[in-house]
Amino acid sequence: MPVGKAYPENPRTLVLGSVKQERKSQMLKLRIDKNLTYSQIGRLFGVSRQRIYQILGPDLEKIEFKRNQLLNRAFERINIGYSAKSEERVTTPQP
Repeated sequence: MPVGKAYPENPRTLVLGSVKQERKSQMLKLRIDKNLTYSQIGRLFGVSRQRIYQILGPDLEKIEFKRNQLLNRAFERINIGYSAKSEERVTTPQP
């Protein structure tokens, strides 16, 4: 086999991986779009709420982190805008 060429993956692993990913995306949609609790999602999929939390936890943390980053950037822009305006008022001489 040539150097750098990856070994082909087991087709069964690929199918199971895609099924797991599909279930995970369905769970995320239920959690985010429908605002269902972990218990409600667990009942739909036949697993415990703890298992749903284990499956969705890392992805939800990433989503929340990105959301917080965007909010922080927006607030920074707002604060910079206000501070620039207030500095202009302070530095403008009074006639």
